[in-house]
Amino acid sequence: MADLFKIITSELLTGEMKYYATKVIIKGLQQEESIWYSSCNICKSKVTINEDVVHCAKCSKENIDYSLRYVLKLYVEDDTSNAIFTLSDSEAESIISVPVSELENIKVTSIEEYIKIVKNSCDKEMTFIIKAKDKICGNRTFRSLTVQSIKKDSHEINHGI
Repeated sequence: MADLFKIITSELLTGEMKYYATKVIIKGLQQEESIWYSSCNICKSKVTINEDVVHCAKCSKENIDYSLRYVLKLYVEDDTSNAIFTLSDSEAESIISVPVSELENIKVTSIEEYIKIVKNSCDKEMTFIIKAKDKICGNRTFRSLTVQSIKKDSHEINHGI
């Protein structure tokens, strides 16, 4: 099991990915952007919707079927540091405990209930398998930490990670 300080400070070669098991406490969800997006049912890329026309740039198609998918950014911490983990649809739903389409309806009908559900996702200690990869954005390099899976207990973890 790796601590956040080790994950954040470990050396990575350009393009290299490393996988870690880590136990952290979820402190919050980043909500400057939506925690879900409209997604192409074929390629899962974000679609644009303009005047009832749905367009997927990756598939180069219009009026495609789409659905909502979670994309969460979690603020996490352990005894050594803090970080932001990115989670995709199925892992995110296991944190939120509500399907994304249902949560969208709740947000529209009762913002108080929505806030309660989001807050209930916090202050949980969980074990994640994460992928660490350095990404370059302009002239800066940052470490991307993406959740690959969530483990219920330490017996599920491959100790070779």
